[in-house]
Amino acid sequence: MDSSTGTGAPHTGSRAYTLVIAAPTILLPASSLANANAGTAYSQTLNPASGGTAPYSYALTAGALPAGIALSAGGVISGTPTASGTFNFAVTATDASTGSGPYTSAPRGYSLTVNNPIVIGPASLPDPVYAQSYNQSLSATGGTAPYSYSLLAGALPIGMSFSSAGVLSGVPRTPGNFSITVGVADNIGVSISKVYTFTIAAPVIAISPTALPHPVLGVAYSQSLSSSGGIAPYTYSLISGAIPVGMSFSSAGVISGTPVSAGNFTFVVRSTDDAGENSSQAYTLTIAAPLLAI
Repeated sequence: MDSSTGTGAPHTGSRAYTLVIAAPTILLPASSLANANAGTAYSQTLNPASGGTAPYSYALTAGALPAGIALSAGGVISGTPTASGTFNFAVTATDASTGSGPYTSAPRGYSLTVNNPIVIGPASLPDPVYAQSYNQSLSATGGTAPYSYSLLAGALPIGMSFSSAGVLSGVPRTPGNFSITVGVADNIGVSISKVYTFTIAAPVIAISPTALPHPVLGVAYSQSLSSSGGIAPYTYSLISGAIPVGMSFSSAGVISGTPVSAGNFTFVVRSTDDAGENSSQAYTLTIAAPLLAI
């Protein structure tokens, strides 16, 4: 309306206007999360969102939190983790606007590392000895007792076992190199694994005696072999050569009989233990020819 006078005064006019209120940009600032320890209570509050109408609510939109940990609507990450590792996830913040709202932020990525406090000992295992009794206990610290143990991978030597109490024991019957993975879980489910390697040397089976007394032509003869270094009982076999005519060699390792011919006789015997390990020994028997009286 103007301030003119006269006919038709005052004069008026109109104009239309549009007022646009832009949607707010909700900002969720970065937060550096402190590391957690499995089995230990944890709590961390995210840096608060801004740009909209408070209060804000927070939600997990991608990835996963560790087992035992949750995100509250108030932006608090808390709980007692039961799994270790690095966990990546995304969170959004939503404001309290009405009307065209509420408004939600773009996802913000986070990374939470959960350390495993359990330590398995010993650091390494002593090598077992073939055919000898072995007993080695594992131990665990840093978690919530009691602990349970399991064999996760690898194969034990024949004759040995691994108990849920963490005891590796037995009498090994297989030489070779072995690698096993053992797992330990504490009372609240936190677990860890460890690889152990050990070597069982092949046995040296000794056959005794190393030389045999010589038979006498026409005289009864008996000589027993014995073995050590392996797992009894042992069985014996003749693998080459020949024993004197009139004599025999048993699987029990007994050379016996009455020789009926003179000469030098060389042969090789094999001793095999109860687990199949073996060794051999060469022998020579000399049977003198009779002296002829003239």
